[in-house]
Amino acid sequence: MCIDFKKIDLSRINRELNKEVAKTTDPIFGPKPSLPRKWTSFPSRHGNLINKSLLEFIRAIPGWSGLMEFKITDLTGHKFFIDNLVFNRSLNLIIAIECKRDLDRQPAGSINKIMTYKSLCRQHKNKIIQQLGFNQNKTKMYFCVFDAYGPRKNNYNFNIIYPENLESIFGKCLDLAWKAFEKTCFEEFQKADFPVDKNYEQKVAGMTNLKELSKEALSEAEEECEVTKEKFDLFFNALQLPPNQPA
Repeated sequence: MCIDFKKIDLSRINRELNKEVAKTTDPIFGPKPSLPRKWTSFPSRHGNLINKSLLEFIRAIPGWSGLMEFKITDLTGHKFFIDNLVFNRSLNLIIAIECKRDLDRQPAGSINKIMTYKSLCRQHKNKIIQQLGFNQNKTKMYFCVFDAYGPRKNNYNFNIIYPENLESIFGKCLDLAWKAFEKTCFEEFQKADFPVDKNYEQKVAGMTNLKELSKEALSEAEEECEVTKEKFDLFFNALQLPPNQPA
């Protein structure tokens, strides 16, 4: 595999999910568990875990780097933080990614905030490119939302990436890593007595967890994920917005 597991903290998911947590609303959980106190603050922790893990996996792919909570300041001095900003210098490519557990369950205020992020990325494109040391004439920048578990019911005026799109964008190895992340989360939910939604349980039934995947990677021949700028253009052109909307 081309993904470098030395750059991935395999125990972080276990540490985060074994803290005292509490449920409000989460797209992959079923009924409330027998120990309600264990659900305190879980949705926000789960969301942060998605942000951190996605960034960690992308940075473990050759040629990719990234920053978490990238700060953008508007004209009034108000600070906004994009969840993940990932970039590839050989491709002259930057992608700003806002992460959500379930986009369709977000309140109107959250959707409006996403639209603000999209607008700010467009307005600050040249500044971001310059700050990262890219060539302004050659670099493309995209803004999108990564929807980890959403049911895809609604249409939005911004680009959306779902887990099944990760292979098309970043290659097979990242797709395998994300599936392993979902399997690892499921196993930790079971240990913590969290009743998981049956659809999610069925989804991960045949998947490999992260520790197992890391062991497999050691015994496999090196595999490079094919990454080209044309692939990104093709993918984003197929979405509901043209690629240069946020650029």
